[in-house]
Amino acid sequence: MEESPQDEKLEGKSSPAAFSETENPSEVKKILFKTDIRVLPILALLFLCSFLDRTNVGNAKIVGLESDTGITDHQYDIGLTVFYLFYVCSELPSNLVLKKASPRIWLPFLAITWGIITMCLGFIRGFGSFVAVRALLGMAEGGLLPGMVLYLSSFYKRSDLALRIGLFYTAASLSGAFGGLLARGLIEIGPRGGLKGWRWIFIIEGLLTVVCGIIAAIGLPNNLATARFLTPIEREIALERIRQDRPQHNGSE
Repeated sequence: MEESPQDEKLEGKSSPAAFSETENPSEVKKILFKTDIRVLPILALLFLCSFLDRTNVGNAKIVGLESDTGITDHQYDIGLTVFYLFYVCSELPSNLVLKKASPRIWLPFLAITWGIITMCLGFIRGFGSFVAVRALLGMAEGGLLPGMVLYLSSFYKRSDLALRIGLFYTAASLSGAFGGLLARGLIEIGPRGGLKGWRWIFIIEGLLTVVCGIIAAIGLPNNLATARFLTPIEREIALERIRQDRPQHNGSE
């Protein structure tokens, strides 16, 4: 039985010069669509959680955080500054770990960690604990965005990344849109269990982040070479696109 021209084309894809996007546009679109559907919603969800958990302190301040803990406006501002200081300092070390560890483990681990830390904000008693927990939160969240960019670079060509990364900032905008409404609803929980309403903002939103981290650990593929949502031929084509985009890339990551 003779092979069709398309079969011959796909079987010859192992050569860096064999595959051409201009000759296979429908195949490329199909692969990108599958990858987008599987990877982007999970990462956008994590990014949304990160913005909710770093900004919910503003909602808590409005409804009693400072008065209940004795924190002054100046001390509150210090807590905000400390968060971003540790956020920036943790970006590079986190990416170094990501290069050695499995992405489907490290990124969800970060989310689960900062989710637990966010819950701890619901139990602070004063300035010292507030600053300490905010520092830990910044350290945990700092690795997410650079980690996601590094992770996506193993799935997409450089020309594909700008649009995908832009989607994350759309998720961040959504956090501002309904973050306040969510906080308003959570405030109504308290006082309950000896905890006032503002404390429940941190506890519930942190718990939601932990759940999202678990979902990410289950749903995120580790890399293209092991992506089960693609067929073997689609995986090879996707890897070839990366090799052609970055000749020094070995396609195994």
